[in-house]
Amino acid sequence: MGAADKSRLREALILIAAVPLLGFAVTAGLGSPVDASLLRALALTRESSPDWLIAVMQWLSWVGDDGRRAFFLLIFGGILAFQRRPRAALVMIAAPALASLASSLMKSGFDRARPSLFPHLDDFSSASFPSGHATSGAAIFILAALVIPYGSARLRIGSAIAIMVLIGISRPMLGVHWPSDVVGGWMLGAGVALLAAEFVRRMEKR
Repeated sequence: MGAADKSRLREALILIAAVPLLGFAVTAGLGSPVDASLLRALALTRESSPDWLIAVMQWLSWVGDDGRRAFFLLIFGGILAFQRRPRAALVMIAAPALASLASSLMKSGFDRARPSLFPHLDDFSSASFPSGHATSGAAIFILAALVIPYGSARLRIGSAIAIMVLIGISRPMLGVHWPSDVVGGWMLGAGVALLAAEFVRRMEKR
């Protein structure tokens, strides 16, 4: 295994391992003032925020919902299958699904309360940490950018990060997640994406 390969694996594992550590920290109250301050800076309200901006954030949140996640997984998996890369297609579908499962298990384990500083502008049905939207957005789009060749690598990864950030940031802007929930989701999703992409690379190399 080359140095670059070890570096990618190490980065992925560090990101994944950092998520439960962040979860323990935030549920213990560490960084709460910073979290609250960031939420106050980001959150939209019906009284003071433009309706169009609220609508855009709600649409971005909708894009990151379960149904749309499954749609993107099928689209990206189908592209890989069309490229005659069936094992990569399976990884493309399975890895983000595992990331989402890990997010759900952590939500149940940490059982962090949703923020109540502002009226919620979107629905939710589970605990707060980590954000499932942020987790899935990072896992799906970063993995797709790494394993599906189109355009330049810089364009692919830049686009993936932009989509990931927009979906994730919509959650505190709608008042339904603490910013640290989103950071934890990004780390979990990105770590799984890096790990899965390295797995695909080695598998196809063999």
